[in-house]
Amino acid sequence: MLSILISSVYHFFSRQQIDTEVAIYQEVKAAYDTQTQLHLADGTNVWLNAGSRLSFPISFENQNERKVRLVGEGFFEVTKDSQHPFIVSTSDLDIKVLGTSFNVYAYESENEYESENEIIVALQKRKVSLLKTTNGSSKQILDLDPMQLASYRLNTNEIIHSLETDLNRYTS
Repeated sequence: MLSILISSVYHFFSRQQIDTEVAIYQEVKAAYDTQTQLHLADGTNVWLNAGSRLSFPISFENQNERKVRLVGEGFFEVTKDSQHPFIVSTSDLDIKVLGTSFNVYAYESENEYESENEIIVALQKRKVSLLKTTNGSSKQILDLDPMQLASYRLNTNEIIHSLETDLNRYTS
C-alpha cells in the first residue's frame, strides 16, 4: 500500500514538471536568392524572402499566445484562433493578430556600417496591432486595417501610416 502511495505521488509531481517545460524552438532560414514556404503547427502558412530567418516553437500547445521571431521579410497567412493571438516579434516591434494575411519587412543590419532603418507592415486582410515593448511592457501604438501600410523608422521611433491601393509591391 505504501509503495502505491509513493508511486502515485512521484507520478503526480513528475507529470507536473513535464507540463511546465519550456517550448522547443526551431529556426528556418531562407537562403539568399530563394524563397521558403513553411507550414506551422497551428496551420499558419509563412513565406520567407531571401536571407530571412523565422524562429518558432515546434508546437503551440499549452501556450497563451503563438509567438514567432522574424529577422528579414515574411508573408503570413495566419490561422484564426481568437483564444491564442499570433505574434510576430521583430527587433523593435511586435505584430499581434488573431487571423489574417500580412507582410512584414524587418531586416536587421549584419554589420555596423549598414543601416536597415525601418520595419514595414503591409496588411491585406482583417486587422493587426503594432506593439512596442519597452522595459518588458508592451504598448499598442497602432492598429492597421486592410490595404494599410505602416513604416516604423528605427532611428527616430516615428511611424508613418498610409492607405495603399495596391499592396503587390509588398506582398508578392
